[in-house]
Amino acid sequence: MTTLHPLLARITAEAACLGGDEVGVWLADSRQVMATLAAPELALNPAERARAAGFRLPADRAMFVAAHLLARYAAAGALGWSPTHIDLAGDARGRPRLLSPWGPLGLDLSLSHSGGRVAIALMREGRCGVDLEHHRDSLPVACLSPLACSPHEQAGLARLAPSARGLAFLALWTGKEALLKGIGVGVVADLTHLSLEPVWPAPARLVADAGFPGLERGWTLWHGRPRHGLSLALAARRPRGPIRARFSHLGGPEAFADMHSKGIPVVMRTESDTSLAQMPLS
Repeated sequence: MTTLHPLLARITAEAACLGGDEVGVWLADSRQVMATLAAPELALNPAERARAAGFRLPADRAMFVAAHLLARYAAAGALGWSPTHIDLAGDARGRPRLLSPWGPLGLDLSLSHSGGRVAIALMREGRCGVDLEHHRDSLPVACLSPLACSPHEQAGLARLAPSARGLAFLALWTGKEALLKGIGVGVVADLTHLSLEPVWPAPARLVADAGFPGLERGWTLWHGRPRHGLSLALAARRPRGPIRARFSHLGGPEAFADMHSKGIPVVMRTESDTSLAQMPLS
């Protein structure tokens, strides 16, 4: 009998304990994940292997393979199946879908990878989105903020010291991207119609302009300060009842310590809502 690598055994066991009112998030070092199997690419289907081969940089290829490998073992644990019965495909907008030889699975999945790290989120009931970004000192905040930030956020960033703007912008971006990945609309949506308020360092809510595409009531965002150059955010929604997030660190630098344990609400702005104008910028 083949002994499962401890990293894969851990994510399988933790996913098996995932409750219906929970969303699980796992963060790992792609190099450690790739070392769990002699030929990790063989766990992927032909379409995934073709996508992996298309990455020019080996590090990018490793992150892609590692994320898809972890997703299989997490889903296998949640269902009590062998990972060989789990498959991945993308929907029309590229959102990952978990499949089996018998059809779609009743689990929701989100993947992200950056800077040699991979993050996956899994739910039994509802939808989730996770985003992970690695900070670069060369990040052109002045050019990007008018495209990705609301006027409120732009004003808040301008009040920060120049040395803090890059990390603050990255935190804003990951929060919005996690929500868009959960909804399933991607960055085709206008990010300036989403606003984390206050901007920094501890937003109290994410506000969406009325009519934001695909957004329903009930979303929660988990969002913290970047750590070790990494910014991580999670968005999740259940069709009914509250939701809890479980964060698990599988190796590499810790990035969860500042995550808000209860999350913050995603709310819709109405024309009569004047309270937002009274909130501090930072």
